[in-house]
Amino acid sequence: MAPPPAIAPSPSHLQSSNEDRQIRQELEPCRKNAVSIKAKAAAVLADKFLEKNSDGVGRMGGGSKNVAAAAAAKAAAVIGLPADCRMAELPALRDQFLLALAAPLSTLEASGVERVDTAALQLLVAFHRDALARGQQVAWASVSAPLRDAAERLGLTKTLALPAATPA
Repeated sequence: MAPPPAIAPSPSHLQSSNEDRQIRQELEPCRKNAVSIKAKAAAVLADKFLEKNSDGVGRMGGGSKNVAAAAAAKAAAVIGLPADCRMAELPALRDQFLLALAAPLSTLEASGVERVDTAALQLLVAFHRDALARGQQVAWASVSAPLRDAAERLGLTKTLALPAATPA
């Protein structure tokens, strides 16, 4: 039994492949800005949540408790970084960062960080960059030695605007 003949790619297959490649190239800037886009969406949702009817109740429901909580979140955000600040914890941390982008000031509490990886530092840099681009302030309440050491090794101390180390 003879092997089946090799199937040469048809011109339509090559055209489709070229179109796919072109689409991927066009979408690359969008992928890079995904965090910024998500942050803008979170801010728009927070703004809509805070819109008031004439009776003072938030339009998205939830009553005055949720409106008050959203207003407080809009005033300032304090984000506590977990002790194990590595890949497994990043989705929850990213969600906190997205909510914090609606506040004019975000304070990061990192005194309890014992372990940190490059992915977590990348997320911190992205949050810091997006907050500053929106005209918001990011402050550090405290920074643990492991976080400071990791940032120093990667040359991110200035990028993250870490405060000077206090002598022990």
